[in-house]
Amino acid sequence: MHFFEKRVPGKQSYNLQLIPYRSDCWYMRIAFRDYLRSHREVAQDYAALKRRLAGRFPFDRTGYGEGKSPFIRRIAARARRSSHSDPQGATGSAEPMAVANGVQTLRRETRC
Repeated sequence: MHFFEKRVPGKQSYNLQLIPYRSDCWYMRIAFRDYLRSHREVAQDYAALKRRLAGRFPFDRTGYGEGKSPFIRRIAARARRSSHSDPQGATGSAEPMAVANGVQTLRRETRC
């Protein structure tokens, strides 16, 4: 998976994730999505978590993502058991690609 992000102080102008079609990561994300679609109460819990984290980390994508990770791992494990897929845990680190006029662009390769 590849992750691209452009950072501008005080806001985030874009966040793009590229996931190879039919990769383990792709299957895990589809299973997670389908699990939320078929378990309304879990989807509502996820939405509430995202709202809380957005309030807590309005301009901190990393903090926001790290706040979601335990929930996503737990639900992805349930989805994996119910769909018999074998997604891996998310890992990775970001490296700056360029900094110009206070704008930082990050490129990160991750395992899903």
